[in-house]
Amino acid sequence: EFELKVKYPKQTRFCFGVAIRQTASGKEEGICLEAFDYSSQKILSILNWDKAAATEFKRVRSLKSGDKGYDGWFVSGRVPGKLYLNDPLSKICNEGGLGFISRV
Repeated sequence: EFELKVKYPKQTRFCFGVAIRQTASGKEEGICLEAFDYSSQKILSILNWDKAAATEFKRVRSLKSGDKGYDGWFVSGRVPGKLYLNDPLSKICNEGGLGFISRV
């Protein structure tokens, strides 16, 4: 795992973000995101984050009913191959043979 090592571990570190969003009228506007203080936090690379997430997914999938804080898996009543009103547009288009919608 990657851990950030700094010369002055007591100093505060912040992450400031900006973005462009499109309003309902189609106009683009710049916004400042809320500052995030990451002092004393472990910083992971994407690769290490993915490994940590996979490990946690594996742990959760291995839980048995009756384990502390676990009441069993949610069972979906969806019928395979059927489309539902709240399905994402990408699923609706792919199922309908209209091609794939790419994410931008």
